[in-house]
Amino acid sequence: MPLAFVDESESQPSKDPGVYILAAVLLDPADAADARDTLRRLRTRRVAKAHWHDADQSLRERMVHVVAALPLDICIVTHTDDVATRSERRRRHALRTLLMHFRAQGVDHIALESRGAISDRRDIAFMNGIRSQRLVAPEQRIEHIPGPEEPLLWAADIVAGATVQHRVGAPQYLKTLTATTRVTLL
Repeated sequence: MPLAFVDESESQPSKDPGVYILAAVLLDPADAADARDTLRRLRTRRVAKAHWHDADQSLRERMVHVVAALPLDICIVTHTDDVATRSERRRRHALRTLLMHFRAQGVDHIALESRGAISDRRDIAFMNGIRSQRLVAPEQRIEHIPGPEEPLLWAADIVAGATVQHRVGAPQYLKTLTATTRVTLL
């Protein structure tokens, strides 16, 4: 049963308005410890985690090569809506799609980067709501983890960043990932 680690990004509003992206990396639990060790090498002493937004082009290239070499699958969900639609609503649409896909794939353990206690509670309430509609399996659970504590969330962040770059005209990062990794686009 694969583990899933999910991070998110909004695309660049000036070039790609109204787009919300959820990126997930999935891997076998037996591969998780080695993958974490590999990802920790991307972190510099100045930062608590490897983060796409803070990286220059050289580090971004290194990041995607490291993620592409890991034994994982990638799932990317994009949801586009009117720019007047709240970001949180776009996120919920993307999350519903992702969780339903995970149900079909038999993925029960889903780790999301924590966005703080209030937002995390909203995610749990949302999950319970779609569970009551039988859109997700009863055994599916989400867990919120602070980003600096879980390197596999960094891999999801890198995928989300590469997806944004692809959408705004810099496809090389996502091409590196898709060359060696199975990617599902939803």
